[in-house]
Amino acid sequence: MYPSYFARHVPATPASAPRTPKPSATLSARAFGPGLSAAECGCATSFTIESLDSYGERRRGGGDIVVARLVISDEVKVQAYGIDNTDGTYTCTYVAESVDRRQKLHVTVNGIPVAGSPFRPELTAGPVCAQMSTATGTCLYDSIAGKRTTFTVQARDCFGNPRRVGGDRFNMVVHGVAPNSAEYKESFRIFKLLVDDVADNGDGTYSISWQADLPGSYDLDVSCDRTPLKGSPFRCYLASSFVRPPLALGATLVQATEKSARAPGGKGLAKPRQTAPPLPAERPACVMVDGQLLVLSTALSMPGAAGRWPSVHACQFEPQYMHEDAYLAAKPPPCRWRSCLLPSHKLDAHHTLVGGDAALYVLSQNGGATRPVDAVACTEVVGGGAWCPPQFLVPLRCAGPSPEAVEGFCAAYTPPIAAMRRPAPPPPEPEPVFEADPDDEDYVPPPPPPKGKPKKAAEAEEAAPATMALGPCLWMLGGSSMGPASLSCLLDIYSVEEERWLGNPFAHEEEALQPPAVTNGASCVVRPLAGQPADGPISIYLFGGRHLDGTLSDELWRLDPAALAWSLVKGDGDPCPARESCSLTHVLSRYLFVHGGLSVEGKAFE
Repeated sequence: MYPSYFARHVPATPASAPRTPKPSATLSARAFGPGLSAAECGCATSFTIESLDSYGERRRGGGDIVVARLVISDEVKVQAYGIDNTDGTYTCTYVAESVDRRQKLHVTVNGIPVAGSPFRPELTAGPVCAQMSTATGTCLYDSIAGKRTTFTVQARDCFGNPRRVGGDRFNMVVHGVAPNSAEYKESFRIFKLLVDDVADNGDGTYSISWQADLPGSYDLDVSCDRTPLKGSPFRCYLASSFVRPPLALGATLVQATEKSARAPGGKGLAKPRQTAPPLPAERPACVMVDGQLLVLSTALSMPGAAGRWPSVHACQFEPQYMHEDAYLAAKPPPCRWRSCLLPSHKLDAHHTLVGGDAALYVLSQNGGATRPVDAVACTEVVGGGAWCPPQFLVPLRCAGPSPEAVEGFCAAYTPPIAAMRRPAPPPPEPEPVFEADPDDEDYVPPPPPPKGKPKKAAEAEEAAPATMALGPCLWMLGGSSMGPASLSCLLDIYSVEEERWLGNPFAHEEEALQPPAVTNGASCVVRPLAGQPADGPISIYLFGGRHLDGTLSDELWRLDPAALAWSLVKGDGDPCPARESCSLTHVLSRYLFVHGGLSVEGKAFE
């Protein structure tokens, strides 16, 4: 109204003059502190939030609604606790429970995300917890007397997260239980071996080696700071080095009579879904993981439910749980069943079980057996009868190209390979050709093609190392394809660490290195190389199956995953009759057993 007065008598406010923060509502916020960048599971970690006014300066009062959560997709995993300091700052504290890298830290003030939210803190496992640490390995349950036996211990925190650093102390005491021969009964009664040969691998795993000369059963008491591991003691059977497979195999029906067993953890009676044996399935499948038999079937989603869901049932035998408190006053049954539901609820979905190191993997074809694998899930399996089945398996991502095989494939798990031959790279794409008119006055004839390999391809070949490290993977072999029929065995690799399909490593190899021409119904098994220790280099054996011309195969092929090389195994004696869809397993890392299967006429082998 009086512009000339204000121009003469009211000086301008300098930019450096202090401004009083407005007492109005918070318009923005910022966060800082160690809890935004890193957190250790099981340990409290904090960060600070500052509420800002419209000038971008910190407010002097509190009263804002601060929410901080660790979230995977839309599922809240951890809720942080906030303290209002009444000066415009808030201290948030949370305790991470999982090292799942998919977790994001969402921080909001009055519903407005703070600057930089969501954050991705680096989550690491907490201090070691013996009761959650696990022991794995085939030699944990079966080995040979007189030979060095080695198995692996995985250190875990109180939430079961695997630790990735060393420095923990584990030890083991071996007690004799029952000898193979009665003359050694007194020797077994007083047998006690304190094992100090524990190798720290520096990555959270520890290799424990021991040896006994007398064949029989032993109890392995593995502990950390005088606290037993999960599932300890483990019952290990040492077979004589002179044992030979029997000429005829017999089967005994083992029935579960568990009716009053208590639920895992000793709280109340077990639910019928946890103790009932599985119903017969149209496509039965089973796998052995850490001394426990896992069977694919269906189960009730809850007691009294009408519908049945696809599920995995674990058959545990008496030596694995006979020491539990539930059986102190009653004789334990010869076996018992535990079950967990599969992620897919479709009864027409096709599932393939793959046993790994203390883990079960499920390859699911939700569209049926003639559709590609579109889901991968896993669950932890702890030996010694201590496995508490989860309600659901944990789904994994399926990045990368989808596998080619849709039906009749087999799958196997391989542990990490330190040095695998790098697969042949794809051929370079041809450079575009531009057509020109020779009669044009500006026409310049193209130079002659260079001799040898193109420069870019040669430089790439020189730069790429000859070997590569490969983490734990699932190998899919054989099967029929939805596309044109292939003359070679289909093969795809799924990386468990990267949660993605890596494709066929033989896609660009020479014809001599291609897999055998077997499609449907082949069986595979992973076992150590001949003459190597149980934890040494491994091979994948492929037997049987149906060729493209409809004939069955009686050949046994061996794949060396480290060298990516196939070889045909030839032996003396009468060959095993050709068959498909049979069961293939190995015993004592020396013998391969073939059981069942279908003949060319479709008849089942006894």
